[in-house]
Amino acid sequence: MIRNVTYADTGYYVCVSNETTECNIRMEGAQRKYVYVKDSNNLLAGSDFCHIHGELRGNAVLPCRPTSPEIKITLLKDGNNVRLMKEEGVDQRIAYDPTIGFTLKKIGISDSGTYMCQVDSKTNLIATMILQVKERKPTYAMKPTITGPQHRIVRKGKNLDLECKGLAEKGITFQVMWFKSNRQQGGTPQTSCNENDYSCIIATLRISN
Repeated sequence: MIRNVTYADTGYYVCVSNETTECNIRMEGAQRKYVYVKDSNNLLAGSDFCHIHGELRGNAVLPCRPTSPEIKITLLKDGNNVRLMKEEGVDQRIAYDPTIGFTLKKIGISDSGTYMCQVDSKTNLIATMILQVKERKPTYAMKPTITGPQHRIVRKGKNLDLECKGLAEKGITFQVMWFKSNRQQGGTPQTSCNENDYSCIIATLRISN
């Protein structure tokens, strides 16, 4: 029982049937219910001001959640009305769910700005959100892969060619080097390769005779 509920109690409530201290709606046996707490003085469930940080090409949520399903909310960006994707001839990247808010999909730098959720009522209540979209800095290089002869056994006197390919997020500077018994080996000069959205480098090691 929740006593003396307020508008801030608007939201999802989750019940989990298995024996765990964790609560995740994706768990088997979990069930949830969304509850509105109607309040004529507080028409929005969240704060009336917040900063939101989003990653380029990701999704951003503007948490404009009404305290009653009858409340209609209009979204504005930099003072201009934003039309929803269900309307004809509009940006298909914007959707609205009263239990979540406005979802902006595949955001770009141009989506940064000041958003306002305006409640269509006599009070003309407005919540302000500042969205900042930044490009995520590349952070990782993948484990390199080695290709060579089909069989691991090479006849004495034959040449052995091994190729090492390294991949990393674009923007990362890296090298591909060969080692044997903790000693660096001299391979061919590194060459770039085409791997779609990744930086790619190939280095070949040839062992003769």
